Amino acid sequence: MATLISVLLLVTGALVIAGSIYYQMRMKQAPPPRKLAPRQPTETAEMQQRRIVLQEVDRLRAESDADPDNPALLNELGATLLRVNDGREALFCLTRAVMMHRRPAYLYNLGLAHMSVGNMPAAQEAFASAREQDPSTADYWHHMAKAMRLNGDIEGAEREFAALLQGFPEHVESQVERAYCLQDSQQSAEAIAYLEACVTHAPHVASYRLALIQVLCEQGHLPDARPHLQWLQERGDTVQIDAFDGDVRVSINGRPVYDGLMA
Repeated sequence: MATLISVLLLVTGALVIAGSIYYQMRMKQAPPPRKLAPRQPTETAEMQQRRIVLQEVDRLRAESDADPDNPALLNELGATLLRVNDGREALFCLTRAVMMHRRPAYLYNLGLAHMSVGNMPAAQEAFASAREQDPSTADYWHHMAKAMRLNGDIEGAEREFAALLQGFPEHVESQVERAYCLQDSQQSAEAIAYLEACVTHAPHVASYRLALIQVLCEQGHLPDARPHLQWLQERGDTVQIDAFDGDVRVSINGRPVYDGLMA
């Protein structure tokens, strides 16, 4: 009996050793397991553009640090910072540039920086100074009037836009801002009629339709807004409508426009 047990143990041991040898040989022959590369996040066009602008900011910052008394570099750095919504650092750079040289372009960018942080009185002053030096540039005048509107001087802003459009009748942004002035001063019917005339005159200008959609919906004229929204969709704009708990929000190309279109 003891001899039989010994034989069984020897056979079992031999099988274990043979299995181990076979397994090791198979492992040597098998290809090594593939290492999956880490998944890289997809970079959107907006992310790529922002990365490029941030690289430009780094370059300009380094050049400005090396030449701190160069107002042109400070102005360019400040304007580039505004493109990535860094209004506070842009304001610091542009204030220094204007202190060195009060050029209209520097004053204009300084006004944009003040506007980006919500300082409308200072923005209006900077734009007014730029326009005083260069009245032939419509954007200086436009932003001065816009700052007036955002600062609460609706009547004064409307006068400025009306005067501006006499000299620059095709200035789209001023047409839209003048309509907002009418809306802000409780002249909604006039604002709608004004924007409808703009759309009729230039049906390809999307900003006219966006403004008209907003004013129509704020006044509850939702059926009148839908054809203009459909026009934007057919043009290829991304229109997102979110409805929940009876609340509706609409955004066009990621920008919220108004509430209540589906109500």
